[in-house]
Amino acid sequence: MRALDVQKHTNRWKPFLGPLTLLAVGVMSLLHFGNLGHGSLHPWDECLYAIRGRYAFRGMWLDQMPYCYGPPGNELILGNGFYSGAFPPLLIWAIGLTMKFFGETSLAARIPAALAGTGCIWVAYLWGRHAWDRATGFLSAFTLASWFFFITYARRAQFDIPLVFFLFLTLYAGLRYYKDRRTGWLILGGFALGCGLMTKILICGFASVALLLFGLCLWLRGERPLMRVALDQVILNGIGIGLALPWHLYMILKYQGPEGNEFLKYFWGYHIAARSHTRLEITGPIYSWNYYFKYAFFENFKALWIFLMLCAVGWALWRWVPWMIQGVRRHWNRRKDEHPAPAEAPARTSQWSDEHAIALPLLWFLFVAFLTQMTATKRAVYIFPFLPALALLSARFLVVLARHGFPRWRQWFFVTGVTFLAVWWRSRSPRKTALALWNDSSLDWTDRLKGSLDVLDNEIALAFGLVAGLMLIVYLAPFLKRLPPILCLVVFIALGCESGLRHNFSTRAMREYDWSLVETIVKKGNFDSVVFLGQAKEPDLHFYLDGINVGWREGIKFQQIMRPLKGERTPLKPDPDRLVIEQRYQPDEPGLEDCLREDQAQRLLEHYELKAENKDFRIYRSR
Repeated sequence: MRALDVQKHTNRWKPFLGPLTLLAVGVMSLLHFGNLGHGSLHPWDECLYAIRGRYAFRGMWLDQMPYCYGPPGNELILGNGFYSGAFPPLLIWAIGLTMKFFGETSLAARIPAALAGTGCIWVAYLWGRHAWDRATGFLSAFTLASWFFFITYARRAQFDIPLVFFLFLTLYAGLRYYKDRRTGWLILGGFALGCGLMTKILICGFASVALLLFGLCLWLRGERPLMRVALDQVILNGIGIGLALPWHLYMILKYQGPEGNEFLKYFWGYHIAARSHTRLEITGPIYSWNYYFKYAFFENFKALWIFLMLCAVGWALWRWVPWMIQGVRRHWNRRKDEHPAPAEAPARTSQWSDEHAIALPLLWFLFVAFLTQMTATKRAVYIFPFLPALALLSARFLVVLARHGFPRWRQWFFVTGVTFLAVWWRSRSPRKTALALWNDSSLDWTDRLKGSLDVLDNEIALAFGLVAGLMLIVYLAPFLKRLPPILCLVVFIALGCESGLRHNFSTRAMREYDWSLVETIVKKGNFDSVVFLGQAKEPDLHFYLDGINVGWREGIKFQQIMRPLKGERTPLKPDPDRLVIEQRYQPDEPGLEDCLREDQAQRLLEHYELKAENKDFRIYRSR
């Protein structure tokens, strides 16, 4: 009778679970909008695309090449902008539209990427909800929304998150097509693929390959004809390429010259071919074979998340490989039988199972991760195309662990790992000391391991004591056997809330410079020459000075003075039509090493008086 009352009380809440889940996902999908406009734009990538968005808004919708920034270190900036201008313009159009409504500000430039981040979180929920259940959908959205790396780039005016959104949407539409057998989903996937191809160079094509691999798995299991798999690819890629082709053809035809095609040299030659087999732009340990695990993940994810990802991928392989082998063997044994019984005829449809749902994100992760590892140029943002797959698998792993559990040794292995890493997470000083020892290349690996263990002896003892206590509780009270995995789930929810809330509402930015004073003065005009005392030439100067520094505004002369000054500089001559902008030297700020110190600036500005200032800039006019 008591159990019936509990069940009745539980059923009373079921009608509210759906709306409450949607409300929670909606809140999570909007958190990264907090303080979105804070801080100046990233000096490179954000400003590269904000410049293009500004000139798209000013009427150059198809091609912003004359106002795009060239390759790093190239002084011939004007008219050599294929480095950034070769990227398709869908995000650029979105930035131009938001600038129309919100002005040419950092907030306007970041809104499209933030909206794409919102879309990613909702697709994660819908995928988990329809592939498995509501709990998996919620945890998928929660996991993705709480990762620091995802939050950081969802708040930047860059291609990465918009690309991930369209790639994710393409794969979700493909999943629904194979699950529900409705062609409309395949058409939606084609449109999403086309939008992805119009966002960043060819990367969204990874979704098409992942869906092809999934279709081939179904064919090998006898669940889908090979010709149908091929036709699905024709429809999907036909729609996607049809959407993206016109702009690409326009650029190819426009920039065809006697020495070859300038657009294709960067679109294909630099961004695809050269990056694939040549180490570009960045040098050093970034090119080590274990870069993505040692640097990209460990610098951007807490150890608990990495442990969960590894366990989730291992669990998914453990589920998928036997299911695949069994299905292939059964299918090909039927084909060998000359007279199969009607009940044993090859099936062209099958009931959707948990293994079907695991297969697509697993194949997606394995294919893209392998391709990324094989690429010569390695950058942390290259993990984005497979990051949602890890969120989906991690969420499903936690749900299965909490509901059904695993064989005893596997469950306690995971519980022990989570306990130790949770203690590690909360121990700040010993953790830093142990990491410093482990990264000390002057020591042998055995010495590094021994030193790290000596530093963490108290944490290790505490972790094993907690695990032993949990084992004793489960032994004495067998009805509490689900307590350890549920506590692990609580740990990850607490970790996600702590990291997600802290980074979503962070007021830290890549650069904290307040350019608003400079923008206001530059827009007012009333000068025919500008002298800039400040940082080295970077794209943010182009954006905030509105191109004055590279001649994009006719009739205005520009001069830049940086440290070190060669010889004794004479004071600037008085000129009532000259505007002088001093970027204040701040030794602790990156990028300001080339700024003049105050005593140096004062000698140059003997004939000028201060008109306006803030914490980062001073504006001078002639006395």
